[in-house]
Amino acid sequence: MWKMSCVVLLAYACMAGPILSADRSVHLAVPSPVGKDIAAMPQLTAPVDDAERRINAGLKRLDLNVLKASKDCKGGDWQRSVDVAMRGPGFLSLVITDSINCEGSAHPDSSTMSIVYDLTTGQPVDWTHLLPATLTGTVALAEQADGTKVVTLASKRLFDLYMAGYGAGEAPGSDLEDCKQALLGEAADGPPGMMVWLDAKGGGLALQLELPHVMTACEEPVIIPAAVLKKEGAQPALLKAFAPTISATTPLAQTTPAPAETKLPLRPGYYVNSDAACGEAYQAIVIQFTGTAFEEGSDLCAIDGVARDGTSYTMTEKCQEQTKGKRHTANATIVVPDSGAFVTRVGGATTRYRYCPISSLPASWQNSKETVPDFPAFGQGG
Repeated sequence: MWKMSCVVLLAYACMAGPILSADRSVHLAVPSPVGKDIAAMPQLTAPVDDAERRINAGLKRLDLNVLKASKDCKGGDWQRSVDVAMRGPGFLSLVITDSINCEGSAHPDSSTMSIVYDLTTGQPVDWTHLLPATLTGTVALAEQADGTKVVTLASKRLFDLYMAGYGAGEAPGSDLEDCKQALLGEAADGPPGMMVWLDAKGGGLALQLELPHVMTACEEPVIIPAAVLKKEGAQPALLKAFAPTISATTPLAQTTPAPAETKLPLRPGYYVNSDAACGEAYQAIVIQFTGTAFEEGSDLCAIDGVARDGTSYTMTEKCQEQTKGKRHTANATIVVPDSGAFVTRVGGATTRYRYCPISSLPASWQNSKETVPDFPAFGQGG
């Protein structure tokens, strides 16, 4: 299996003057899949200007890229899922995961790509206008498996920040130390190029290295918090994008954590984005709650602790990407209005998910069990 994690980042910088879109959270519509198991890039709904229409056109070109690449994948299989990492204000960040198994492939592989657009112009963002030279370093283009060219940043300071955050929250062990040594080896001849994207949930700039196949288990994103970016000299246009996230999460530190036995008042099962009918569900818009964990795509996040504030629940999660075994910890907050629905917040935008019985889902789910993750655990796949 050739697995390629593609982070496609559509970032929009806030400019001075009367801007219709840059200061708001954009709304997205999910078109029909490009092909079997290939999710389409979302589209900005009701674009307000030529810039947004230009961005939608760019997203459609990404669909054409993967469609062509998947057809060239003779005798194999190409799967794609798309997740939203930030949808405003100022920036839209989409995370794409591609799983590829093509006839004649030498071995599995993985890569990360990021594409950045300015919402006010619809043109690619120049990171050197948002980050100081000490963080951008050498800017280059890297071509991905579907032919898309993406920006990488190679900076000693950026790499140092990446290493400082690598493995945070993980228990010390030989595997972690082996990965750190391997990463340092990648920088032996100078800082390696890294993909970057904005992560509203993490509240900062996400970094990830593309590593050789034998090291893919060491690929792990690291988030540089907005507060650190400010100290490093990031421009206000970039920092402004995190203001809603900071204001939304600050009160959480003032709440009193609930007892350790607090559980989410959700019924186990499959939850589908409320914008779609249960019978039209596909992987990219479905989240499974097993009672003790959330599964979204190939990520399984076990709930390690829950703190309640009214109908808002903040969880500490221990996550593992089930195909490569990468682990990380995360904090997530959802609102649970009733036992059959929950609401997530990414940046300034909210998404509602509702419970769908297995009998109401497409045929591919009919043999599933609500309390058993769909994706095989790492090392147990077929």
